[in-house]
Amino acid sequence: MGTDIHLYVEEKINDIWVYKNSQDWLKFLVKQQFHKDSYVGFLVREGYYKKFETEQYLSPKFYCYPMTRSYDLFSILANVRNGSHFGFTKTGYTLNYISEAKGLPASASKYIKQEYNTEYHHPSYFYLSQLFAFDWNQKFGDHRYIDRLNEDWKYFIEWCKTLNPIENYRIIFWFDC
Repeated sequence: MGTDIHLYVEEKINDIWVYKNSQDWLKFLVKQQFHKDSYVGFLVREGYYKKFETEQYLSPKFYCYPMTRSYDLFSILANVRNGSHFGFTKTGYTLNYISEAKGLPASASKYIKQEYNTEYHHPSYFYLSQLFAFDWNQKFGDHRYIDRLNEDWKYFIEWCKTLNPIENYRIIFWFDC
């Protein structure tokens, strides 16, 4: 048993934050051939979802953005499990993080508010500008932060770079155990 992330994207339309379905991200993964070594690809290979087709995507629909467990990522996003020993993660180190968990934004979409419940912990959010401002290339030992993270997160960041204008997008996330 471990900690997992529930990750969502919202878009601001006419001054209202609206949940953005993950289908656009899945299409990006397929178009870039990124799905082959991502968590989505794993789910397909293990038979949890129907086979990818060029214009047909996973069924049932993904509602949150699928992301492989990464305690280093959780540490960076919200200081969750930072410096603690879980599984094969090294002990005694802490990573710089973007911020402590901030809670759900008051303006969260109705869908996000329905998805969240008190069994989850460390809810937080970032605007894309904040996510892009973080120095993912900073060094930790012999590695850059970005090199320590899973492929799903790297692909997710690449997809986020295609969203414009960036001030109209934010990610919302929380964790479970």
